[in-house]
Amino acid sequence: MIRHQDMSLTESLAQFRCVNRLDLQASHRPIWMAQLGHFIMPLPNFRWRREVIDRHDVHHLITGYETTPSGELALAAWELGVKCYVTKGARGLCFILAVLGVLYQPRMTYRAYKRGKCQAKLYAILNQTGFMDMSLQDVQATLAEGKVRGQAERKTLR
Repeated sequence: MIRHQDMSLTESLAQFRCVNRLDLQASHRPIWMAQLGHFIMPLPNFRWRREVIDRHDVHHLITGYETTPSGELALAAWELGVKCYVTKGARGLCFILAVLGVLYQPRMTYRAYKRGKCQAKLYAILNQTGFMDMSLQDVQATLAEGKVRGQAERKTLR
């Protein structure tokens, strides 16, 4: 198993894609093969998708969600919660996958969405600072703070 903790996210992303046999040129191809389990469908590789695919793959590293159908559905819910995409296409795709997640794995999808909501403010700060040069461990620790803070704030309000 590859240890990404001490590498920058940029370095970790390259290894993550190789280990998971992901297309290294995904952001440049005119067509992408959308796959969910055994279901595969060729789709146009819209500009909005090409612009977010690197970030999406980094989110796998940050969250630990796998590239399995279950992991993709959970990651889509997390991405909705954290509000990381501004384009309607990316948000729409996440929404569709999150709805499938609610049908297929409701608890995991809800937990992933809730986790994203708790981490949204810190994710926005990290995004402004250009977190790709940070180590995976530092990014995960920063986002974990948001989760702890979110839980502490709820207890205070009760």
